[in-house]
Amino acid sequence: MKILTTIILTLIIGSCLAQESLPVFKEYRLTSTFWPDTNIENHVLYWDNGKIQVEYKLVKDSIRIRNEYFQNGRLKLTAEIYQTLWIDTSMELNHVTRELEAVISSGYVDILHGRYQEHWKAHWNVKPKTSGTFNKNLMVGEWAKRTRNGELSTALYNAKGQLEGPYYAYYYFGSNERSNVKWKGQYEVFRYRERQEDLETGEPIVVEIIGSKKAGTWKHFSLDGQLLQTVEHKWVGH
Repeated sequence: MKILTTIILTLIIGSCLAQESLPVFKEYRLTSTFWPDTNIENHVLYWDNGKIQVEYKLVKDSIRIRNEYFQNGRLKLTAEIYQTLWIDTSMELNHVTRELEAVISSGYVDILHGRYQEHWKAHWNVKPKTSGTFNKNLMVGEWAKRTRNGELSTALYNAKGQLEGPYYAYYYFGSNERSNVKWKGQYEVFRYRERQEDLETGEPIVVEIIGSKKAGTWKHFSLDGQLLQTVEHKWVGH
């Protein structure tokens, strides 16, 4: 069997960063994260059809389970959260005096902290679509994602919420979903600086850009475990 070897050289110049797309492990944006009071009994949202859209359950201390549902009543996501005080000041026009007045808004917001699972809407997809752990709204540790046909991929996030470490993608193989590796590789954190213009003053400033990139040797395997391709990711310019 012929093995294809590819070397990818990527040059970072200014803000032009060429790289292959990262795996889709995006933080899910909660439907509503702001509540004007702390009474958990009032923290319920409903769909127009009367079914629950968002509800909470107290676990221990200040940690709560937040459940969101599709309109058909199926579980959309479950996440451990805690709530923290939110205060904001804005200027609004008083239509009587025609003058700007300071308005203070306050309430409580959800902070993702603990286990997280997102589910498919279809009833035949029983395993979580995405699962992992948050630490104060940062994705940390191992995260797992499944495609609609059940193929699993996993990636690691460091303590700062950055994609860093081993990445695996697997062929779908029933209950033993980690037995047949499809892709194997690694991500690393990169940093570089570029000159930009301050939006307020117009003066030149130096900004540090931080992100994640594929690094080193990536391997592609067939369903029966034969090596099909190796890809070398080499980065220059930083």
